[in-house]
Amino acid sequence: MAQCWGPSPLVKWLGVVLVLAALWSQLAPPEWGGQTTFLVVQGTSMLPRFQPGAVVAVRPAPTYAVGTLAAYRYPSLHSVFFHQIVGIRGFRYTFQGLHNRFPDPFHPTQRNVIGQLWFSVPEAGLWLAFWRQPLHAALLVAGLALVSWWSAGSQRRRKSMPLRKTTAPGASGSPPPSTWTGILSALLVVAAVLCLWVYLLPAASLHSQVVSYRQQSHFTYRASVPKSVVYPQGLVAPGSPVAYPAAQMLHTSFTYVLQVPGGRSLGGTATLAVVLVSTSGWREPVGRPMAATFHGDAVRVDEAIDVGQVFATVREVSQMTHDSVDTYQLVLTASVHAVGTAGGHTFLAAQTPSMAFVVQPAWLQLEKPTLSTLAQYLNPTTPGFLRVTIPSANTLGVLGLRLPVSTARLIVSGTLALLGAAMGVALRRARQREAALGEPARIARQFGNLIIPVEELPFSPAARSIRVGSMAGLVRLATQFERIILHAVDAEGQHVYLLENTGESYYFSVRDEGSRRPESWIPEPLSPPG
Repeated sequence: MAQCWGPSPLVKWLGVVLVLAALWSQLAPPEWGGQTTFLVVQGTSMLPRFQPGAVVAVRPAPTYAVGTLAAYRYPSLHSVFFHQIVGIRGFRYTFQGLHNRFPDPFHPTQRNVIGQLWFSVPEAGLWLAFWRQPLHAALLVAGLALVSWWSAGSQRRRKSMPLRKTTAPGASGSPPPSTWTGILSALLVVAAVLCLWVYLLPAASLHSQVVSYRQQSHFTYRASVPKSVVYPQGLVAPGSPVAYPAAQMLHTSFTYVLQVPGGRSLGGTATLAVVLVSTSGWREPVGRPMAATFHGDAVRVDEAIDVGQVFATVREVSQMTHDSVDTYQLVLTASVHAVGTAGGHTFLAAQTPSMAFVVQPAWLQLEKPTLSTLAQYLNPTTPGFLRVTIPSANTLGVLGLRLPVSTARLIVSGTLALLGAAMGVALRRARQREAALGEPARIARQFGNLIIPVEELPFSPAARSIRVGSMAGLVRLATQFERIILHAVDAEGQHVYLLENTGESYYFSVRDEGSRRPESWIPEPLSPPG
């Protein structure tokens, strides 16, 4: 008959190791020697493809193309963003959320990019968030502590069973059970209760607060002209008319500052466009709009205007339309989109200030509203308000000291972990002590309530009794027959356990060198049967 041979244990363990190594190489995070980073999607910037709570796994790639979904680190925020690459300029990438209408203010290099999308698991982050809540985490810790306490209690109950004296006079007895396990179990339960109580306390309280921010802009212009009665300094200052042909080039500048008390500005984009418009609705761009991307709270955009070209365009339009009544304006319009943070919240600020010149026959006159001063007109300010929820840490009193709840959680959790480790060490040492006592001592601890020690047995079990293969089997027979097991030790140190029943008997024997009787003690011979 053919026999089927399965894989050896060594082959099985080798296969398990290979599978675990393969999983580790694919799924391990960079902090543990792997290449996969797991992120939880937050917010609505990646809708509709990625809902909040989805888990995405990203891995590094040699290069990244436009349209790739990737994650990058934002150094100044100490955060990681998962967005789409919408542009590449030189060595920098431009990212934007699928649901956002504006690009990210920070343009990372490949060194900042963590990796591109590998796979995603919808709603997996919700489960992680569930167990990160203090109440749920406390219940989990308490459950683990109770399981550990129950296991320790079972060990104590097993060890606390009656221990009968099974050795002959002069033999060394077993040491009493250690009380350390009981003490540690009690401390473990107390620590678990304290941990549950501390985690039930909120770590922080939330209160609403209005945060104000301020968008401050500044327009200025200048032109170099020959010194004259009109321009004694040879310079056109802000607020003065720009005469032509004395001034050939008009240098304009726009500066923007986002002020966030208690927060900060992350950056944004700013553009400055110049348009020639008429009262009839005609408009013509002058030059190309200047754009700039900035990081931080301030940006400046400069634009140089050819004054001669402006007057030439106005004359050309007037000749073609034969309209001598229409008037013209040279309008400079800035457009700023900035991102700021306040109270842990990110907000978008926008401002579109403008400055205009009226085109006179031979000069450009700054058009300022009648009720506005020159400083107000050249320095437009836009205030903003943001209502945010700010957390404040809660504290509790311990022995006259005020500790933050988060610190108390760390202390109690650390104490619980140390007690758990101490419990494991205590149980291991108890098992080692029990193993050092020998098989008879373990039998006495486990089945001592069914065993009666005697000086000698009524007859030699080997002559007429059935040998049982294990002590557990002999105990089952004793329980079935409702009998007591007799225990004696012969001169050779062999422990014999005998169970008598009507018409039949059973026994089990085990040798323990540590229980050998002294040589000076001579036992009496066992009595013959009957």
